Amino acid sequence: MEQTLLAYQSSYENGLLILNGILLLILVFRTYLVLKNKQTRSWLWNGQASSFVLSIKMIFLLAQICIWIAIPHLFLFVSTFRIFVHEWLNQLFIFLWLAIAAQEMVLCLTYSDKLKTEFVKRILFFLLSVFWFLGFGLSSLLAERIWSIPLADHTIQIGFPVKGTWRVMHGGGSITTNVHGIDSSEAYALDLIQVNDAGLFFENGGMALTDVFGFKAPIFAPVSGKIVSLIDSLNNQSVLQPLDTLNPNGNQLTILTNDGYLVKFSHIDKSYGGIQLGNDVIKGQQIATCGSSGNTPWPLLQVQVNHLQNKASVPFQFEQVAMKRWGFWQIPANSYLMRNDFVKPIN
Repeated sequence: MEQTLLAYQSSYENGLLILNGILLLILVFRTYLVLKNKQTRSWLWNGQASSFVLSIKMIFLLAQICIWIAIPHLFLFVSTFRIFVHEWLNQLFIFLWLAIAAQEMVLCLTYSDKLKTEFVKRILFFLLSVFWFLGFGLSSLLAERIWSIPLADHTIQIGFPVKGTWRVMHGGGSITTNVHGIDSSEAYALDLIQVNDAGLFFENGGMALTDVFGFKAPIFAPVSGKIVSLIDSLNNQSVLQPLDTLNPNGNQLTILTNDGYLVKFSHIDKSYGGIQLGNDVIKGQQIATCGSSGNTPWPLLQVQVNHLQNKASVPFQFEQVAMKRWGFWQIPANSYLMRNDFVKPIN
C-alpha cells in the first residue's frame, strides 16, 4: 500500500481497534472465570498459602503496579504514533490495560486451589510474574526520565508564536520524549504541528502540503529584538519525503532578545514580506509562515531558545497559553510542554 498519512492513520487506528478488542475479551473472559470459580479461591491471609505462593503473588502484584505506571507514560508521552489516531482510541487502550491490571491487583490477594496444589501451575505463574515484573518494571523507569522537566523558575517565558491549537510532536527535557535531546544546542527545542478539533494534523489523504493544517500558518515574534540570522531561500519538501539532509533545519529565522537570548524558528516557508536580516521586530509582529523546508516529514514549526554566549539550549515556556495533557484544558502554573501535549493561546 502506498505510504500516505491517511494510510498511517488507518494502520495505527486499525491496530489499536484490534488490540482494544483483545484486551476487552481478556477482561471479560477473566472476569467470567473468576466468578465461575470463586468458590475455589481463598484469601491470602487465611494462612494456608505457602511462602512460595505468597512470594509469586507479591511479584505479580508489583508487576501490576508497574503497569499502572508504565502504560500511561508510554502511550501518553513516549508514543510517536499518537498524533495519527483519534484520542478516544488511545484513551480506551490505556483504560483497558489499567482495568485489567486493577482486576489482577485484587486477585493477587487471593489464590486458587490449583495454584496451591499443582507444581506446574506454580512454576508457570512464577515465570509469568517475573517476566511481567521485569518488562513493565523497566518500562516504568521511563517515568522518571519523562518527568525530568525544568522547574518553572528555571525556564524563560516567551509569547506563543502561532494562532489556533497546536500539538507537540517532540518536546520535553529527555530524549525519551524529545529527539532533539541528542544535540545539546537543541535539547529543549519543540516541534509543533497544528491540529483540528479531533486532534489530527491533516485532512484528505495528507499527501499535499495544503492537506497539513499548519502549512502557511502565520508565525508571530514571541519576543522583541533583532533578526540576527535568516535563511529563506530553500524550497518546501514534499510530505513524507524529507530529502534535504544538507539543510536539516531548512529555512531559519533567529531573533536576538534584549537580554541575550536567541529565539530560533526552523522549517519555515520562504521569505515573508519585507523581513530581512538586521531588522528590529516587536513582539506580536508577523515574521514568517510555517513551512516544510529542510529534513522534515511534513509541515511543522521547530522553536528553540539558546544562550547568546555558549549557544546552549535553554528551557522555555509560552506565556498566556492553555494546555491539554490529561484530556482536559487547563492553565497550569508550569506550562513546560512534552510530547503529545496540546497548546493554544488564551487570548
